[in-house]
Amino acid sequence: MKNTDYKDVFDIGKEALSMKNKFIVPPISQMPFLIGENVRGMSNVNPDVAVKINNKNSSSTAKSYFPGSPISKNGNTNIIADLIGPFIEKNGFNFNSESYFFDSNFNGTYGDGGDILAFKLLLFVSTDGIKVKECYEVTNPDDDEVILFLETDGGLSKQVLYGKISEKVRKQFTDKDGNLKSNLFDAQVMRGVQKYADVNQKIVEELMKKGYIEDTPIKEGFFKYLKYSAIGVTAFPKLVGWALNKIGNGIDFLKISDEFWDTENEEYFFQKDNLIEKLSISQSSITSLESLLEKKEGLDVTDLLPDAIEEMAKYVLSRLRTYIDKYNIFIKENIEKIYAGFEDPTADFIFDRISEYIAFQCGKWNALVDFVSGIFKFFGLLLEAPFKIAKDFQATLEYLDNFWDIITHDDFFKNLFESAQLTYEKIKKELKSKNSDEYSWTRIAYFSGYGLCTIATFFIPVGQLGNLTKTGKFGEITAKFTEEISRGFTKGASIITQKTAQAYQNSLKILQEIGEILINGGEKFYAFLNKIWKKIADFFIKSKDAFGRLKELMGIGLSEITSKALIKFKINVRKIGSGGLGSLGSLPDNTYKLYHKGIEIFSGKEKSVAKFTRELEAMGKEAAEKYLDELAYFKDNIANRIAEGRFTKKILKKNIDLVDESGETFFRLAKKDYEKFISFAKKTAQERKAIIEEVNSQLKNSTKKYNPDNAKLKGYDVPKSPLGTSPDFSKTPQYLYNQKSIIKIKIMGSRKLDFKESFRLMGITDGKVIKTILKDYTWHHLDDLTEDMVCTMQLVLKEAHEATYTHYGSAGQLKKTIPLKKYL
Repeated sequence: MKNTDYKDVFDIGKEALSMKNKFIVPPISQMPFLIGENVRGMSNVNPDVAVKINNKNSSSTAKSYFPGSPISKNGNTNIIADLIGPFIEKNGFNFNSESYFFDSNFNGTYGDGGDILAFKLLLFVSTDGIKVKECYEVTNPDDDEVILFLETDGGLSKQVLYGKISEKVRKQFTDKDGNLKSNLFDAQVMRGVQKYADVNQKIVEELMKKGYIEDTPIKEGFFKYLKYSAIGVTAFPKLVGWALNKIGNGIDFLKISDEFWDTENEEYFFQKDNLIEKLSISQSSITSLESLLEKKEGLDVTDLLPDAIEEMAKYVLSRLRTYIDKYNIFIKENIEKIYAGFEDPTADFIFDRISEYIAFQCGKWNALVDFVSGIFKFFGLLLEAPFKIAKDFQATLEYLDNFWDIITHDDFFKNLFESAQLTYEKIKKELKSKNSDEYSWTRIAYFSGYGLCTIATFFIPVGQLGNLTKTGKFGEITAKFTEEISRGFTKGASIITQKTAQAYQNSLKILQEIGEILINGGEKFYAFLNKIWKKIADFFIKSKDAFGRLKELMGIGLSEITSKALIKFKINVRKIGSGGLGSLGSLPDNTYKLYHKGIEIFSGKEKSVAKFTRELEAMGKEAAEKYLDELAYFKDNIANRIAEGRFTKKILKKNIDLVDESGETFFRLAKKDYEKFISFAKKTAQERKAIIEEVNSQLKNSTKKYNPDNAKLKGYDVPKSPLGTSPDFSKTPQYLYNQKSIIKIKIMGSRKLDFKESFRLMGITDGKVIKTILKDYTWHHLDDLTEDMVCTMQLVLKEAHEATYTHYGSAGQLKKTIPLKKYL
């Protein structure tokens, strides 16, 4: 028989906690009244025993001699007892025993896969000695059974044991000559007896060798074995409850600190591996969990087996480690995806900045720490309840086992986080319909993530469990936030103040409700979140001071005037300070970086930032916004994109397009020029500048440089550019479209793309209008190419432009600089 149904009571593991292996210990209040009759001096028996019939099986014996008696099952142990009154009341426990396996796979674990069931044990217990003896006489064990018949007077003065063992079982313990096998006492049954009894090995030897024992006095040691078996059961919830309470009250250190997600550390953008490491729970933190259970404060160990305590600690810690490991795997995969999302121009991505995403993830994880902490403490209370308000704790153990399975399931984090992210999108949309510029999206993201992943805690009495810490940077607002959005949802009955069986049962129903929502995953949980997302958004609106950008910016050392100006012009700020993820090496501590539309436009100390914002104010709002747009456009240069890998390579038939996050091509070149271009772009700005200057020196000596005299012969007087290799139409407005069409662009490797970009920056995007203009005008590349690959474009009359041939403009400069085979 394979081990599929039974587990050793002292082998506290996953299967031992499972309802498949549950302990059914009949409460005192449920012990039956004597419903049988007195027959031939035997009490409480079925009338059919008036005639003594031999060769009964165990089931028939139970019906005839123990009518109405409960059958207590533990794995492959079955206890049938009609004990009442003094015995139970005096000793305060029920019998139970171990399940018995051979360690067939020799791995030191009894009852795991491949181990063989040694036998099924049945124990008939009564104070009626006549009944016990007759049961022994008339009963024959089935092939897989060992049957013990115990007479007790309720004390220790008289314990008499009878027993029978089937021939098939007996042969497992004896050799062909009928002698006990030499390795018999390696079996788990004997290990258990030897561990918890003192002088009873001979009794077991006799039973195994002869197949029966008769009228054998049982000394205190054997009874102690049964007692400890029972204690291993009845003390079990107390032990689990203690361990869970210790963990629940001590795992706050697993949270990610406010200083991490609320920082302005620039390294977020560049150090993916550091970010994975920071957002993962470290091995040292996992190791620290062990210290929580080293000291046994709050645990009365007088009735607990030391080994059982250690096994329980190992069990709780191993399951918690599994939970953390699952999270670490999930967070690593998601950070990989998030970076791919920022780099993929086709990605539908709701986070404006990586720091917003980080804060969202931190909020979710910290909520899960609080959630697990609260649930652990809740279970701890329930598991103490059987000693106070209930006698049957199997349902609690089942829910505990189910809870472990839920939170360590492969889809748990995926379902929970995806549902939270979908709901966050609604919250963000709602807030953006208001004055979104005033919000700190980093803080909004953190608290949204926190609120959405602590929802399950709403089903239990949060305040009474005290699972929310009020410490830290945002302690008070966290407590207020959770209290506000959970109002109307918390429905757990308090077993702390209501020590009733009904409160206990209600609490189990609450656990079931939590489990159903979590285990059903994304869709059902998302449906639940949909009921409360508006409450979260309303809380943010109502608490704008706490979640506003003004408080955030002033909190990192900027003045109120400077902060208000930055908010007004929609400029984001990052502070480069010590104590973050690590030094960037390029900027001193306490430097501020300013971003407009996601592009860094300025960096400096607090005084420099204040001066910059004053200059913006002096320009006026419209002029300042235009200036910021232009600044961001040119700061986000091609070289930076290439160096940072912020592009997608799109291969065409003959050419290659480099595509940005929005799916737009920002550079086009021939396939054969790709590697040379990438190499040039990855050089430092100083290196690129030196190369361009060298090329310019060569062009000045070229016979193909611009000659104004040639243009004059054709009737066009166009002066040289400052460099002298190209005409400059800025001094001849009569040849310019509308006499002023001069624009700066980031050169794009293709005249067609350069023209399109120049028109776009002029505000002309209508294809028909562009086509009409290009009948008489064309775009001229001035020879002012910079190391950032920016140049000036002039929209000039075609005839005037043709009159200036030959010349070198910025297209020619770039072709020579890289060098390219062809400027497209």
